[in-house]
Amino acid sequence: MPYEKLKLLEAKIAEATQLMERLRREKEGLATRSAELQEELARRQAELEQVRQESAEFLPQLDDLLTRLEGLTEEVEEEQPAGRAPHVEASSAAPRRQPGEAEATPAPPLLGAVEPWGTEGDAEEEGASRRAREPHLEHYDRGVQLEREGRYEEAIAAYRKALTTAPEFVDALEHLAFLLEKLNREEEASPLWAKVLALKKTK
Repeated sequence: MPYEKLKLLEAKIAEATQLMERLRREKEGLATRSAELQEELARRQAELEQVRQESAEFLPQLDDLLTRLEGLTEEVEEEQPAGRAPHVEASSAAPRRQPGEAEATPAPPLLGAVEPWGTEGDAEEEGASRRAREPHLEHYDRGVQLEREGRYEEAIAAYRKALTTAPEFVDALEHLAFLLEKLNREEEASPLWAKVLALKKTK
């Protein structure tokens, strides 16, 4: 009987030893994992501090860049079309208008004024003759009409056709650049504005 109790006690001691060994290994594993987490945390904090330093370094440069961009935008807006009416035929009754510009009311004729020579048919014939000599005007006029109607893509195509025969036609360049910018296509509009400015400087 004492021998059996001794064997049972030895088994309990062995079981307790194994449990303690397992707990010791788990503790070591937890300590290792804790050290790894501490290293990871330190590395993340270092990266965060580096990002903060870089942000503090580049924010002033970003502010300066934004200020320059705003100044450039104001310069471009000052160079945008301002309701001029270029290339108006002698027979035209009213100048061409920019999109959204109110149509001017024609002045009433003076009492006793002498009617000019020629008829409406002569004026139309003269305008058609000029368009035949300068086909880019027909495409430009169509582009202006389409732009007023809000058909921007078709207007862009018409302005491009006008520029194929008259690549230095400033008014078509301005309207095309303005529309492209309105449609957030700045990459296409920027070279057109540059060309407009260059052409205006040479004139």
